[in-house]
Amino acid sequence: MVKAKTSRRRVESSKTRKKSKTFSLEDIQPISLKSRKGLKELSAAKELQDEELIVRALLECLKENDSDGVIDVLNAHLLGVNKSEFAQEAGISRSTLYDILHGRKNPTLRVLVSCISEVLH
Repeated sequence: MVKAKTSRRRVESSKTRKKSKTFSLEDIQPISLKSRKGLKELSAAKELQDEELIVRALLECLKENDSDGVIDVLNAHLLGVNKSEFAQEAGISRSTLYDILHGRKNPTLRVLVSCISEVLH
């Protein structure tokens, strides 16, 4: 058997040491757009009030058997809505609505249909 030569571990010197570079916010240069063509202002609150978008998202969650997704979509929609008024107009108690949104209760079919119906009105 032949012995294999092994090299000794090198001592790190100033030449072989990798220099770590730190960045700060001052190092970042802003990007200026030459043209704003094709860009539009996006308002998440406005998008979440779009009934058609919410209903499509709810139907997609139901198709995919994603019960948590249904609750998340309803919760996102209700961020810009008075939850007490929504619950009253949907015909459910406010505590039931909050329990559903916080994961303490699972919605019944009646409650789910009431919520979707209220989104459409």
